[in-house]
Amino acid sequence: MHIQSPKNVIVMLSIIISVAAFFVIGNHLTGQQFLSYAQTKVEAEAANDFETKQPEPVAEASSNADTKTEPATETETEETTDTKNNIDSEQIPDGPLIALTFDDGPSKTVTPVLLEELRKRGVVATFFVLGNRAERFSDIILEAYGDGHQIAIHGYDHKYKFTALNDKDLLWQVNTAADIVENITGERPTAVRPPYGAIDAATADKIDMPCVLWNVDTRDWASRNADKVAEHIVNNAEDGSIIILHDTFSSSVEGVIKAIDILSEQGYNFVTIDQLYAAKDLQFEAGGIYP
Repeated sequence: MHIQSPKNVIVMLSIIISVAAFFVIGNHLTGQQFLSYAQTKVEAEAANDFETKQPEPVAEASSNADTKTEPATETETEETTDTKNNIDSEQIPDGPLIALTFDDGPSKTVTPVLLEELRKRGVVATFFVLGNRAERFSDIILEAYGDGHQIAIHGYDHKYKFTALNDKDLLWQVNTAADIVENITGERPTAVRPPYGAIDAATADKIDMPCVLWNVDTRDWASRNADKVAEHIVNNAEDGSIIILHDTFSSSVEGVIKAIDILSEQGYNFVTIDQLYAAKDLQFEAGGIYP
């Protein structure tokens, strides 16, 4: 029997160890590549999915507006001379009136469903849109505007309370959002709702449009329950109600549609904010806080 020399044995063992190490390292790298791909995919999906997120928490207001990057607002529109939202007293229905208002949109998935349901019922509402979302989903803004809804603003990005901003930052939030909507629809917004409802007389006086709050709060963002939303609206609605909802939750859409059907049978009609104040012949001026 031929016996391998110690030198040959050492060489063979070195080869075996090298091959084994090659396979172990290769499998490890492949696993790392897979994990890296999976992590990247999850992060990308998370970045694209912002439709049902609540507004960002209030941050400390920046005192340096020059650090902001103003968004591009050159959006091509059609029929920008159309003034669908101009007030015509003959178009305002008689009887008790309610103004439905929706904040934080438009949502890519929820708002189109809401618009379809409102269209079926011949109901108009007011959308207090965020400038950054209006910029991203300009087609939805045009659809809402074309259906006769009022397009108002809710600031550019919902990051700050208006009362916490210096004058320059405040006007940037308001005017940037208004510019975006005007470039989309061809019509300057006529109302603003401060983020978080945070407003005072001194701050409102600096804004060149009325500040609109609400007198019926559905707290739809908290309950996420369609039946609770509908019940709260029906139980608290009265002539002149301004009802706050968010067109970023499917439960809000389901709930408000249930409420619309019930209140319509009770004789209520639904109007925009501008129509409501025109019908009631109430003062509605820049710098004021309403209702």
